[in-house]
Amino acid sequence: MKEHIDECIETYAGKSKRFGICGHGMAIKCLFQIELGFSPTITYKMSLENTAWSTLVHEESMTYMTTFNDSGHLYQAHSTTCNKLF
Repeated sequence: MKEHIDECIETYAGKSKRFGICGHGMAIKCLFQIELGFSPTITYKMSLENTAWSTLVHEESMTYMTTFNDSGHLYQAHSTTCNKLF
């Protein structure tokens, strides 16, 4: 998986090193585990909301997380929809 991730970074990110990845919870948690280098047992302790936004930044030889499990956009959209209905 690590080789595939590195290939995607080189192929799709270009100089900006920015691109999006969509996937299911465990696959995304495994991506974090591989890129950030923490223990595989942590993947089972992490909680991710459906359609949550997380951000990894890859610079030179370092990868770090700037956003994790941000699902605020879901509650804002839901609140706006409910207000329009009632």
